[in-house]
Amino acid sequence: NVELDWAIIGQKIRYSSQFPNGTNVNFVKKINNTLEVITYEKGVEKIMQSCASGSVAAAYHMQKKYDLDYNLNIKVLGGELSITTDPNWKNVWLTGETKLLFSSTIDINVL
Repeated sequence: NVELDWAIIGQKIRYSSQFPNGTNVNFVKKINNTLEVITYEKGVEKIMQSCASGSVAAAYHMQKKYDLDYNLNIKVLGGELSITTDPNWKNVWLTGETKLLFSSTIDINVL
């Protein structure tokens, strides 16, 4: 089993000439009714612990591609998420534990 450097691969895709404005990159692997998602986020320029929009996009793609259930488990580096949707993907619920990783204060008088 070869470990891939997702950050380097994600960076190459993010800066590909096929995406002139750049793009977030999601890697997804299906294991039964569970998806593993790794996200390289543009702007932050690194692998993230979790990305809600990336997880939902990956779930949408994989559900359509493999005709999966509308209730999926998603494993991200930061933990586990659950997604529930209707067959039309109009009512989508993503749930999971939240963690505060960073806090800051900005003095708007210096801007």
